[in-house]
Amino acid sequence: MGLGLSHYIPYVVYILVFVISVLAIFYRVELGLFFLVPLSPLQSIWYRLWDFPLGTSLVDIVVIAMLIGWFIQKKESINLRKNSVILVLILVTFAGLFIGSDGFPLSLSNPYLKIWKNFIMMPLLYYITLHNIRDEKNIKILLFLMAFTMLAQDVSFHSSFQYFKSDHYSHKDRISTFEDLGPNEMASFMIQATMVLVGLWLSYKQRLSRYFVGIVIIANSYVILYSYSRAAYMAFLVTLFAFGVLKYRSLLIILVLFLSLWTSVVPVSVTERIQMTEDSSGDLDHAAQVRLDIWKFGLDNFMHNPLGIGFAKFRELGFGEEQNHGRAYDAHNMFVKILTELGAQGLFVFIALYFIGLYSGWSLFKSTSNPFLSGLGLGFIGCVIGNLVCNLFGQDWMLFNVTSYYWVFWALVERAKIIVMENEEFQPLLGLQT
Repeated sequence: MGLGLSHYIPYVVYILVFVISVLAIFYRVELGLFFLVPLSPLQSIWYRLWDFPLGTSLVDIVVIAMLIGWFIQKKESINLRKNSVILVLILVTFAGLFIGSDGFPLSLSNPYLKIWKNFIMMPLLYYITLHNIRDEKNIKILLFLMAFTMLAQDVSFHSSFQYFKSDHYSHKDRISTFEDLGPNEMASFMIQATMVLVGLWLSYKQRLSRYFVGIVIIANSYVILYSYSRAAYMAFLVTLFAFGVLKYRSLLIILVLFLSLWTSVVPVSVTERIQMTEDSSGDLDHAAQVRLDIWKFGLDNFMHNPLGIGFAKFRELGFGEEQNHGRAYDAHNMFVKILTELGAQGLFVFIALYFIGLYSGWSLFKSTSNPFLSGLGLGFIGCVIGNLVCNLFGQDWMLFNVTSYYWVFWALVERAKIIVMENEEFQPLLGLQT
């Protein structure tokens, strides 16, 4: 954040990993969440720790410590019936390790086992958060820390982007706050997180909190705007449209006015980025055309392998090498990726997660008079929609740094439903429980 502390932060974080882990085991599990969750998107910090002893396993250490602390402290036992589809997801992806495997897939030398382990960290965070963030005060603390991290990323982005000319669009002007993930992944993270804040800002009326949340929303929007991610732009508009339909009709009027005048409102470089999707002849630009080619390739492969080719193995198909598309080794669409790798059964579970996530947010939003918790429910609806739209053009679902917040938001929504149920406010919609 421009304070000259970059050199010292890795050492501080490294020491805190072990201090917080001990506290999470023997004192309070939520301290581990307050430490790990806000730092989870800060890829550049974690990468600087790789040269330290156990540096590549620090996230694992904190998560394992929280699991041990949860077991030792026994504040609340795990409820696998709540959102049991998440458990099914874990089992389906685990089974995917055995599909198309040449040897025993649970060997430590298997790179796909490591990918699976990194992915499973997010559902584990969901369960840890759900059962250890137990009151509204702690929900607010965790959300504040997450929002503060967003603001730090915004400042970091601006400190780099200010040296680029943004008068006209150029691919070289696209930067990211992530270490080895691009601006599309950064924008996907920002969209998901920002929509939760928008839901809170629209519903929660505490003045000081609204000021802070409003500042973070504006700063995040700046990053989204200059990420030049067309998927993020689409996600932003679709989510605001959903908010307008659900409650805030004035948003629909604002959207209509914006869509009528957008070329006069947004910077020229953003206009150029959007309009370059098609050329004057109506042909798609290279990036869009490559995506269509990859999707067709993946669907064709599914027709020959209806049970899938195995977890995280889309890259083994070698599409980018055969077609000389350079970086186009992955699916650039999470639905195509899941269908190709895990078959129809995997896609069914993946789609079910979205429906259940939407219902979680909707039921909280409509079933409590608490403006803060209602806003959290509304915001998570936006988070799910933003995640869905971005994953139509990418595979951010698999990335811990991008999607860990999504799982934590979802857990906080489910905990909020328990809180209002205990206060006899909550009435499950249509008699359904999640």
